[in-house]
Amino acid sequence: MAAATEAAQHAGAPGGLARMSASSLLEGYRSGRFTPTQVIEEVIAALERADRHCRVMVTPMFDAARAQAELATKAWAGCGRARALEGVPVTVKDLVYVAGVPALGGSPVHRGFVPAADAAVLAILPPDEGEPPPVAESAGVPATLGAPLPPSAAAPSARAGPGHWPEPDR
Repeated sequence: MAAATEAAQHAGAPGGLARMSASSLLEGYRSGRFTPTQVIEEVIAALERADRHCRVMVTPMFDAARAQAELATKAWAGCGRARALEGVPVTVKDLVYVAGVPALGGSPVHRGFVPAADAAVLAILPPDEGEPPPVAESAGVPATLGAPLPPSAAAPSARAGPGHWPEPDR
């Protein structure tokens, strides 16, 4: 019920869809109150507003996000099978590799590096056409993370797992 309450509160407010939780978005898609296409437009607008003030995006991926939102809208309309997180927009830190997207990792040293594989953490997203691709790679490095790893040290999904990441210098 909390998702339905949140959906009702935010759905009519300007930019309200961009503030909703994943469970509220999914409830709204199920009930037909709004679509992933409507949500992605509000999310993009909210990211652009925030970016003007505090540079939250490193690599906007809006065209891909819009294309996936269209597919998700069709899936929720019954033209396909909606998957678990179908149509839920996500952003990822620039430290998380997205296949085919430049990965600066917060450092100009990595300029020009484009990973061939997604990071292991992206494996939780639904696969293939139903995958909600990141809307953008976001800025900011958690203080506890330390310096970004060079591309040769950061493991793509094929090697990722415990014991494959270098220990931070202490």
